[in-house]
Amino acid sequence: MDMALGFLSDRHGSEFARQVAFEIEYNWMEEKDNDTFTAIN
Repeated sequence: MDMALGFLSDRHGSEFARQVAFEIEYNWMEEKDNDTFTAIN
């Protein structure tokens, strides 16, 4: 899903991608270093 939103952001702008994420109620992690599901070592 993040890749799809990244594609939309590249093609239509980040605001459009954020709006899509909001509409589908998805918590989009735009920054790869700010992923809540990444293991902490």
